[in-house]
Amino acid sequence: MASILDKVLGEMLYAPFDSSRCEKYCHRYLTESDLLPSPEELKGLVLIKGKRPNKDHESDDFDEEEEDDYKDDKVPTTDEGVDHKKIQQSSKTAKELGILTMFHGYKFKDIFWVSSIGLPPSHMHSISEMKKNKIFSRGFEYSSGWRQFNKAHMSRTYPGGLRVNSSNDNPMLAWSVGCQMVALNFQVPNTALYLNDGRFRQNGQCGYILKPASLLHTIPVEERCKPAVLKVCILKGSYLPKLKGARKGSMIYPYIQIKVHNVLVKKGKKILQTQTKVTSVKKNGFNPIWNDDTFEFKVYSPDVAMLQVQVLSSAAATSMDRIFQVVSDIDTISPDRVQELTIGFCTIPLSSLRNGFRSISIQNTKGLRTGAYSFPVLLAKFQVSYPSKN
Repeated sequence: MASILDKVLGEMLYAPFDSSRCEKYCHRYLTESDLLPSPEELKGLVLIKGKRPNKDHESDDFDEEEEDDYKDDKVPTTDEGVDHKKIQQSSKTAKELGILTMFHGYKFKDIFWVSSIGLPPSHMHSISEMKKNKIFSRGFEYSSGWRQFNKAHMSRTYPGGLRVNSSNDNPMLAWSVGCQMVALNFQVPNTALYLNDGRFRQNGQCGYILKPASLLHTIPVEERCKPAVLKVCILKGSYLPKLKGARKGSMIYPYIQIKVHNVLVKKGKKILQTQTKVTSVKKNGFNPIWNDDTFEFKVYSPDVAMLQVQVLSSAAATSMDRIFQVVSDIDTISPDRVQELTIGFCTIPLSSLRNGFRSISIQNTKGLRTGAYSFPVLLAKFQVSYPSKN
């Protein structure tokens, strides 16, 4: 495998700990104690994450994914009683392959993060959904250690193995501590994918965004506790398509669901907060006019918070009374039913919002603006007030 990678990728493969390869392709050679290269230096290069055993870190410290995704600690065995976990742990990585890796996957052990922060910058953790939830449930000081670790190291989270329906956990908590790679299931449209779409539409959709200053520096607790105030007023819509972009069918009854996904510290713990507001229903998908009351949200982590604007339809309702009941009971509707009623969405990082009258481009549930979704927009008025630093 090492030979194939070297032959096929050539100079695109960055192996910073192989001195001869770095000299051959004019790559920067790194030692274990060196800080990681910047994204600018890594443009056009392929990086490998794997196991790089050495005398200081034995192979049994390599992180084993999925090991804590299940509540039952019993290790599945065959009828003959063969323990596959022991076989996996006893496997060795070829020296030729190990030297090509840039990131060494190291098992997360210390929930206080003291030993992790002392690891070389090229060592990274892969943290399961269950372990991530445990970290945040322990208290703010534990999640703060993760944020400190991410200043000089890489970390990755991934969905639990029991999510067989391809659902996702909300990525906001992992982003709030500077986790660089938040893996998601992409098979089924859901809120997590909408948030991911909005997060990485920044910076020209190049796939990289800079961390906000709050994740790179120490900010006083009293400053973090001062919320920003977001005011949103949906004025009108234009060319809203039918469900799933259908060309024929009954008239839609559109309404707007506005959500602010936020992270705040409550009772000494970082928790996820989702605030939801819903507009009235209009019997008009061509040019509906709302101009409802202005909705107000308090946002305690504006650098990370996301605004989700979702257009839904109550076309299945038989009367206007039933339509308004659907709107008032939006929180009781199952997520699957909400997806069925969704016409389109747009997700915007709060840090990217500008005050004033703005046009919101609506995408289909796959995040595309094609066909019937080439034209739909909403006109809205935004006002974001940040706390004074004086």
